[in-house]
Amino acid sequence: MRLIGLGMLLRLSLSENNTKAVIEDILEKLPAVISRLREMSPQWPDLACGS
Repeated sequence: MRLIGLGMLLRLSLSENNTKAVIEDILEKLPAVISRLREMSPQWPDLACGS
C-alpha cells in the first residue's frame, strides 16, 4: 500500500499484494493521523467552518 500526502490530498493505493491485515491496520491508524495533520494545519479551521 502506498500512502502519499500532497497538500490537501491523501491518496491510498491498493494492489493485489495488500492483505486484509494490512488494510485493517491502516484503517485503524488513519483517523489519528488525519486528526494530527488537521491540528498542524493552519488552514484547517477555515476549511472546517466553510470559510
